[in-house]
Amino acid sequence: MQTIDTAVILTAGRGTRRMPITRVIDKVMLPIGNRPTVDYVVEYCLAAGIRNIIFVVQRLHSQIEQYYGTKINIAETYPHLKTAGPAYVTYTVHDQNTLGYGTAPAVYCTQKLLQGVQRFVVIAGDAFIYNTSTNPIQALIRSNRDTNEVLLGIQIAPQDVTNFGILAVDDNQHLVNLVERPDSLPHGWKPLANISHYLFSQAIFPELEAVQPSPNGEYLITDAILALARRTGVTVVPTHGLYLDSGNLKAWVAANQFILENDKY
Repeated sequence: MQTIDTAVILTAGRGTRRMPITRVIDKVMLPIGNRPTVDYVVEYCLAAGIRNIIFVVQRLHSQIEQYYGTKINIAETYPHLKTAGPAYVTYTVHDQNTLGYGTAPAVYCTQKLLQGVQRFVVIAGDAFIYNTSTNPIQALIRSNRDTNEVLLGIQIAPQDVTNFGILAVDDNQHLVNLVERPDSLPHGWKPLANISHYLFSQAIFPELEAVQPSPNGEYLITDAILALARRTGVTVVPTHGLYLDSGNLKAWVAANQFILENDKY
């Protein structure tokens, strides 16, 4: 089994649902507790053995770059991990005027940086899974068998399906379909949500390049994933925990309240 030591963290979203504050603060830098939201994602990555992080950003010299620099001293910055050594940080700009808006071009623009990297993790930086017993990035990596692409799915309340992409899987945990933010839970489906935690190989890049824009002009990574599901198969790994999100105001306030009440900041 190959070692997975590289993660792409998507941080170039416009944060339109959090306007006007995201005019001056990057969405992923909005604090949950006393830390930027994205820092919880970074911590999970480092705890799972990731040592190379690529941030996809809107612009160079962003707040994210100011915060992390180019190298993280793990023992100094995250002493509770009890891990020594550095993690190396790289930034690449998602030029939305050239490549288009959405998660598909955000990942596609990392292709040159990932040359020679056979398998890598991709995670959204504006949310994380709170779970005291399971590291979701570790769950992804442990699922690696050098075959198929992998995504995490989390069980949610049926009334929350309008906020997520909902997954349909077969008895072998292979992805069959994915519907973005349905009005209601499709008949016969379980409320299993996509939380933008992926394990990809180089096979994702041709599919990303082929993605066509949605009716609102957005290029979605889930279209590439569905194409791979039909072609070679995509495995869905279920996980558990509380999804904490800075993407909308009510969810962000609730996430802060939970973290503060549980002294996890």
